[in-house]
Amino acid sequence: MPFGALVTLAGNETNTGAGITGDGGEVYMSGLPLTGRLLVSLGNKRPCIADYRLPEEKNSAGIYAFRAVCR
Repeated sequence: MPFGALVTLAGNETNTGAGITGDGGEVYMSGLPLTGRLLVSLGNKRPCIADYRLPEEKNSAGIYAFRAVCR
């Protein structure tokens, strides 16, 4: 994802818990349910959706880390 794309939980009309992509497409978000869909808005372009499932365990920093493909 390009730097600065807005990432929200799909179906969350209030945009609470939104994140913005940083270098390399990384996004830090909190309060996500165990599974869901992330909506990535790319400015004037059509948004893409990435399905996700949080891993069973957090990494050594205490963060759930995962990769998702935006389609």
